[in-house]
Order: sequence, then C-alpha cells, then structure tokens
Amino acid sequence: MDFGNAPTPSPTPTPTPTPEPTPTLKKDEVVISNVTFTKDEKKKDEATVSLVFSKLELADSSKKLFSLEITKKDDTNPIKASDLKYDEASKTLTGKLTNLTKGEYSISKLTLNNNEINLNDTVKNSKLLIEDQNNNGNGGNEQGGQPSNPNKDEKIQKAEEKLAKAKEELNKVNELVTTKDTAVKEATKALETAKADAKTKEAAVTTATRELEEAKK
Repeated sequence: MDFGNAPTPSPTPTPTPTPEPTPTLKKDEVVISNVTFTKDEKKKDEATVSLVFSKLELADSSKKLFSLEITKKDDTNPIKASDLKYDEASKTLTGKLTNLTKGEYSISKLTLNNNEINLNDTVKNSKLLIEDQNNNGNGGNEQGGQPSNPNKDEKIQKAEEKLAKAKEELNKVNELVTTKDTAVKEATKALETAKADAKTKEAAVTTATRELEEAKK
C-alpha cells in the first residue's frame, strides 16, 4: 500500500474568544441649584452655609465625603467649613463657618469623595458679606449680601417674643379648660351614680311599705 500521497488533515481552527465589554466606570455627578449664607446673630464671626443639589448621583452610594472651603476677597487663606451634614430629603449640604472677619467671602472649593467639583455660576456668584463686628451684616445669597435693618431685626425679635408669650398663655388656658372639663365629667358621673342609688333606695322603701301594709291585714 502506498501512503506517500495521503492528504494531510487540515488543523482544527481555534475559536477566537469574544472580548468582554469594558465596564463603564461610574462617576459622582453633582449639580448645585442654590447657595445660601446665614449669619449667626449671636456670634458675629460665625455663619452657616447651605448648598442645595438638584442632582447628586454617587458612583458608590456608601461613600459620601464632602469638603467645603470659602475664601475672602483679596485673601488666599481659605476657611474650611466644619460640621458638614447632608440631608437626603432636601438634598441640602450645610456647614459651619467660623473665624470670619470683615470682608466678602465666596465658596472657593468643594470636593466630594476627594474629587473637586466644578463650581457653576450659582456657586461663584454667591457672596457672604461680613461687616464690622459692631455692625449687623446680613448673610448673602446668589445676589450677594446686603446689610440688615437693625430696626427690623428688633421688631422681629419683639414679635417672636410676643408670639412665644401668647403661645405660653394659650397653653395655660388649654390646660385649665382640660382640668375643668375633667372635673365636670367626674361631677356628672358622680351625679348619675347618686341618682341611680336614690332610685334603688326609693324602690327599697316602696317594697318595705308594701310589706308593712300586707302584714297589718
């Protein structure tokens, strides 16, 4: 037998593996819709800053670490906000600002999970105006800070005190009404009990009288 011309078998082709799709890395996405500064009326060098988010999507829902800094105009030393708290319901981040001196402040840096957030015009245009410690200044917002009216503040304070006193008096009256109402209910119940007892005793007298008359016959 001649095996010299036997055909060479073709090699089995190796299947090309299908490349797995590269997973898309999620990123934290933030959009700020409102910024408000509120001065502390008792401590003139302190204020509160609030940022409202219209969008806050996290790459990892378990990670939510904020850092916020403000800078005074013509000053390069930032002040870091403390006690940062985020409210899920209102999508609001609040923080405390301390050691403020006379000047105009604005937000200079915001980071989320160590990634710096791009500040939009809403944030950049929000100002906090701190005046002399002896002068009442009002916290700014998107349109900038404006001095407050001391007379208006005094009127508001007096109105709040008057309202608190009126509420206190109302609570006292309501407590008195409740006490009187309870006393009336208890007296009414006692009266009804006494009436029922009187009827029982009257019936006993009637029965005894009838028995006496029967005995005399």
